[in-house]
Amino acid sequence: MSKRSRRRSRPIRTKIVALLLVPLTSLIALWAFAAGTTFGDVRTLLNGQVLGDYAFSGEELIVALQQEREASLIYLGEGEAGDRGGIDSLRAQTDEAVAEYRRQAADESIQRKTNQVTKQWTAEALRRLDALSGVRAAIDSHQTDVVQSTNAYAEMILPLARLPDAMALTLGAPQIVEEADTLGAMLMAREVLAQEYSLLSGALADGYLTSAEYGRAVELVGTSRYVYAQVLPDMRPEDQRRYREVTSSPAAVRVRQMEDKLVAEGQPGARSPVDAGEWQAWSTEVMNGLVAMGKAAGNATIERTLPAALQIVARFGLAGLLGLIAVVVSVIVSIRIGRFIVRELTVLRRAAQELADERLPRVVERLHQGQSICMEAEMKLPSFGTLEIAQVGEAFSAVQRTAITEAENETKMRSGIRQVFVNIARRSQALLHRQLKMLDSMERRTDDPDALEDLFRLDHLATRMQRHAEGLIILSGSAPGRGWRNPVPMIDVVRAAAAEVEDYARVKVLPVAPHHVALVGPVVADVVHLLAELIENAALYSPPHTEVRVFPQLVANGFVVEIEDRGLGMSEEELASVNEMLANPPEFDLFESERLGLFVVAQLARRHQIRISMRGSPYGGTTTIVLLPPDIIVVSKDGRRAVAGADRAGHPTDGERRGTETDVPAPSRLRVESGTAADASPRALSGGLESVPGDGAHGRGVSRIGADNGGADYGGGAEGAQPEREPEPAGVAGQSGAAGGRPPLPRRVRQASLKPELRTAYLPEEEPDPDDGDRSPEEVRDLLNSMQKGWMRGRSEVDATDAEARSAGPVEGEDT
Repeated sequence: MSKRSRRRSRPIRTKIVALLLVPLTSLIALWAFAAGTTFGDVRTLLNGQVLGDYAFSGEELIVALQQEREASLIYLGEGEAGDRGGIDSLRAQTDEAVAEYRRQAADESIQRKTNQVTKQWTAEALRRLDALSGVRAAIDSHQTDVVQSTNAYAEMILPLARLPDAMALTLGAPQIVEEADTLGAMLMAREVLAQEYSLLSGALADGYLTSAEYGRAVELVGTSRYVYAQVLPDMRPEDQRRYREVTSSPAAVRVRQMEDKLVAEGQPGARSPVDAGEWQAWSTEVMNGLVAMGKAAGNATIERTLPAALQIVARFGLAGLLGLIAVVVSVIVSIRIGRFIVRELTVLRRAAQELADERLPRVVERLHQGQSICMEAEMKLPSFGTLEIAQVGEAFSAVQRTAITEAENETKMRSGIRQVFVNIARRSQALLHRQLKMLDSMERRTDDPDALEDLFRLDHLATRMQRHAEGLIILSGSAPGRGWRNPVPMIDVVRAAAAEVEDYARVKVLPVAPHHVALVGPVVADVVHLLAELIENAALYSPPHTEVRVFPQLVANGFVVEIEDRGLGMSEEELASVNEMLANPPEFDLFESERLGLFVVAQLARRHQIRISMRGSPYGGTTTIVLLPPDIIVVSKDGRRAVAGADRAGHPTDGERRGTETDVPAPSRLRVESGTAADASPRALSGGLESVPGDGAHGRGVSRIGADNGGADYGGGAEGAQPEREPEPAGVAGQSGAAGGRPPLPRRVRQASLKPELRTAYLPEEEPDPDDGDRSPEEVRDLLNSMQKGWMRGRSEVDATDAEARSAGPVEGEDT
């Protein structure tokens, strides 16, 4: 082994420690100190000028409000005959100051430099300034007094006076922070003194003091002296000097004397011992001196922020330079050490990413398709010299092999589960098919209406069981066994689907679909299954006393079946989820069994490019729209009825004969209505499943649809729908069968087995009268008995040939 190989085979921990130890030690020691102690101070101090301008605008607004307050209180104190004097000009100055403050408060560049406390006080100040117009209106109308007005202005000034204290928290230099705190305290003390001066100016305007005015004045005199005594020791020496100059001036001395005299000799309700004019003159002079002192102190503090910032910048630069040197050294050392690791890590990352993003999904897909793979060839990774990296590569390969093994096992398990589903479903279908034949034979032999109704119920439940078995086959990826060779009228398809629903008596299929529109035979079973699932879903989630309406209709882009229920409906989120599943069916998940029917519907829709969408119904329920594509729809060229029971081509097999049997309406559903499920007309009863049966009707659904619907001339893709030979009249067919000694398979002729009374009572051209009332029980019973006898006579003609037809075996188009 060469020297280079031995060096690259060293443990990765040694290289990582050598790679990170020097740079981390230098960076943490230097940059943490430099950045942690200086960077924040530099940034805030460099922003000191901006914050100072912002604070200055607030102080200007305070001065304007204080001046306006004093003039307004004098006006109030003089009463109704008071002179407004310069109130209007002072208010104009105040409005300008408010506008400037609002502008700076809305400036994002300024607000980004302030802290959260400053933002809170700014928002509070703006909120309280909104009350300024109301205060002015109350003063103009003399609806307030001197004390109330003093407090009202004080409420607006208080948040503004808090700004220096809040901004002090933003500054990083301790000296500047201390000075800013002192400026805030001086501003608050001056506001208390301004309240005292303005209150006494207004109260003394008429020469008398009320009890409230006298009490508030005495309170403010004591508070102002106390506040200044507290803030004086914290002032800088030059500020203390300016304060003593102001307070030792003749005006300040005279004001203090008048305060003492007012407190000692003043009486509520009595004439004031202090002259109003003298008080206003001296107090204004003292206040102007204090305002000038405050501005000077603030400007001096702002000017000192720049030198302090420069000093911190110098320290920061030195620390940054040292940190830069440390970074350079660290980078050089890291490059020399890391070059041995980066190359192999890069190769490992690329190989692992290619394996995870390309090769592993491709292998899993091939496994799902049943193809065989070579594990070693698919999972091969490049070799590595570094021990730890090679071990990582081997571990990753082991993970991939385990994942492929599990995917292979899962594929086998899924295939086995699908096969089990198919076998169970096929066995169930065979038994159900035999059961349906037995039920049909029993239905033919019985004459008891009650027994016949029970048999019909059993027939319907068996048909539903057959549909559920088909669902298992569809979930397994196989096609259902039953199928049709020739096109079937869409109205029969829709009614057959409705007949497979347990609560079929509530389903109303409106006969708006033209009879010359049919569905191609190979997709009939899937479409009936799809519609039956949706109709059953609508009936299941709607109250039992409501109807489920089905509207089939030919449209420009195909054929639409609209299913509307009047249930509780679904939320927007649920509708979106269901529509997404119907549009993009996911892989079947055993844990989502509560939506098994919708999953079957989605699979069938994807198989035949059927578009399904659900939306809210105006009745509060759900409306499902099924759009069948044009390539599975057949329209008769001459516009005639697509399939008629009297126009069958060829000799029907047993399955075809079962498909053209006449359904038995329930006694409660014999009343003919426009849009109801029971169409008792001879045309409806003669070919295919023309109505949704009532409680006693056949529930066979698709098994009642004619299997060889070749009675009409279809355009496009309906080749299989053409008759094998021209149909013969019923009499001719019977004669040819007699000549051979044994009659051929019978062909059903429309109304051939009906009693004359039924033929005259139910003419296909006549529309039912919507105004007719319900039939009486006796009429229903007589009508049912006469129809049943007619059907029995028709069936007796073919009983002799049933065995021969069944021995011929299933043919194409039979429901298997």
